[in-house]
Amino acid sequence: MRTIIQFILLLTLLTTSAWAEIGKIIAARGDVVVERAGKELSAKVGFVLEEKDSVISKGKSKAQILFKDDTIITVGKESTFKIDEYLFEEGKEPKVSMSFAKGAFRSITGKIGKMAPKRFKLKTRTATMGIRGTQILFKTGGNKPDTMACTQGAITVTSDTGETVDVPAGQITTVTEGEAPTPPKAYEPEEIEALGEDAGGGGETVDGEAIAEENSDDSEEEGVEEEKSEEEEEKEEDEEGDKEESDEEKSEEDEE
Repeated sequence: MRTIIQFILLLTLLTTSAWAEIGKIIAARGDVVVERAGKELSAKVGFVLEEKDSVISKGKSKAQILFKDDTIITVGKESTFKIDEYLFEEGKEPKVSMSFAKGAFRSITGKIGKMAPKRFKLKTRTATMGIRGTQILFKTGGNKPDTMACTQGAITVTSDTGETVDVPAGQITTVTEGEAPTPPKAYEPEEIEALGEDAGGGGETVDGEAIAEENSDDSEEEGVEEEKSEEEEEKEEDEEGDKEESDEEKSEEDEE
């Protein structure tokens, strides 16, 4: 009887854990943390995310997140966003709601964006973005207006005043708190490049490997440093050995 109860408890735990997992960090550089239930957890590659988690990149850190439906969020430096709601389960209507408090981000929508675009919402401090099969770049926080640029597909941007603009691919809009979005206009190459760099690297498009390549470079540098350290240790050991031999020879000469 006890064995059966233990099995049921284990099965419940595994099921709950599987349901809680909604995505994971696939690339990270620098000091990236996740706030969960009032605690700050260090987030490395492979870190599993849950609903209500907040992802924070400190300083020049950045990260990339892959969700269950293949949505990708790239987090730029000094950025914070929260996963308010995420549902992608068989037999249930999918839904995504995320809040972006500050920083720069890139979003590449996955299956939910195609299946239920009206139920995929990205919120900044001044506006809410709706999507239609999209890649977007956006920046929020600070003293400047929020900036939203659509590089593929189309988005709708609704300000906190309730006014909405449609932003097709190749165009950009800005939103100041308490005001309507500016009329969308074609973005300049340097404008989108700067926004892309703030959002983790790249301009209009991204292949999801930029940060991972940097991590690989860091690993190689660490490997070189480790090899150098080993060589230095061997050199020190050899020098110590030579010194001991020299001292012994000197001692023998003194005795003679």
